[in-house]
Amino acid sequence: GCVSTGTEVILAPAPGSPSAPVIASVVQPSCTVATGTINVTTVSGMTYKLDGGTAQASGTFATVASGSHTITAVNASGCESPITTVLINVAPSAPTAPVVASSTNPTCTLLGTITVTAVSGMEYSLNGGAYQTSGAFTSVAAGTYMVTAKNAAGCVSTGTEVILAPAPGSP
Repeated sequence: GCVSTGTEVILAPAPGSPSAPVIASVVQPSCTVATGTINVTTVSGMTYKLDGGTAQASGTFATVASGSHTITAVNASGCESPITTVLINVAPSAPTAPVVASSTNPTCTLLGTITVTAVSGMEYSLNGGAYQTSGAFTSVAAGTYMVTAKNAAGCVSTGTEVILAPAPGSP
């Protein structure tokens, strides 16, 4: 047996996995938008995947449903990063319409009152005015009013209509 001379072969090292993506910001759902948005700090030459889906160059994932989601970065060699987990909250819901506990019509000498059953953590508004923690509205003239409730998330209920009759005529 003859043996040939050796030929040197140099193999390039395996491409490294990219670092886990850095989340720049998360926009959680609101009273008016039921989905969230995830913004990744982009790195040149990388693409990004949401929940193992199709890779995209943009670092913005919009209309993301509530729940736990994974973001990965993919480099030009196709190597995928470790995951970064992001939680999108459930959209807050509007409170129920306020319940009128009592109302008093104006008299010849006094203005009327409207009182709604106050619920802890809620604020109340009369005809779109400033919100207050009390469910009592005093010095209210005769007329038709709308009372709304607002919760800590800023969601506003549908209105409850209250009508205060005019004061009886003077003698």
